[in-house]
Amino acid sequence: NGGFFCRQAKNEALRELPICLVGFNFDPEADTQLKLAANRDEYHRRPTDPARWWPQPPILAGRDRLAGGTWLAVNRAGRLAAVTNVREMAPSSGSRSRGELAVEFVAGGAGAAEYTGRALARGAEYGGFNLVVYDGRELWWVSNRAAEPKRVSPGVHALSNHLLDTPWPKVQSLRATLAAQDPASTAADWFDAVLPALQDRRAPPGDLPETGVGRELETLLAPAFISSPSYGTRCSTLVALGARGRGEFVEVSYDAEGAVSDRVREVWG
Repeated sequence: NGGFFCRQAKNEALRELPICLVGFNFDPEADTQLKLAANRDEYHRRPTDPARWWPQPPILAGRDRLAGGTWLAVNRAGRLAAVTNVREMAPSSGSRSRGELAVEFVAGGAGAAEYTGRALARGAEYGGFNLVVYDGRELWWVSNRAAEPKRVSPGVHALSNHLLDTPWPKVQSLRATLAAQDPASTAADWFDAVLPALQDRRAPPGDLPETGVGRELETLLAPAFISSPSYGTRCSTLVALGARGRGEFVEVSYDAEGAVSDRVREVWG
């Protein structure tokens, strides 16, 4: 499988093929309103800085050194944004980096509803994206491959590289893991319970999605944790945001062989 992927990496379309996974439990009435788990999958050659507090803007995020943006960001005020690409066999990179959307939202002051409308209005400037934003009160999702933004209802949701809650097997598997957690568990216990699901290298049960890349590549990309010599899961991130500005953040980074290369933990509030 790894050799197949390396050969296919020469194809222009597959060089842009994005795979990511994001799941979250949203309960605005709970002491911890938002718990989120995510994997970022990318080519190992793409230069990346692990999550750190940025001096400006003051956000906690990893950094894509190639384009300067990020895939997931939070701040001490409890704002959060996560972005994934949309899998397309004829991808358009757009004139702007999708990673700037997460930075702009978390560093700014716009409400989630306002910002998702703004992002959709500028959607033609970006390649296909999903964007999840939380302003400390409301959670919204938007994609420039969907008709309009959506206010996310309380409960468990997940997405990969299609629209919110599209039932790909890896999405369904992560949703099931999140739904099985005790709502009263601490952030640390929740992290410990969910991280193994993000690190699972087995293909989940269920029919593979048909996204036009062929059965062999669909199989390689099916697990939550993707492993190949040239492309794979670069990091797993877990976030818990609570009332009164409390937050906890853990990120585990991996090298090209899938071994842990860095671990970050931040707590505030």
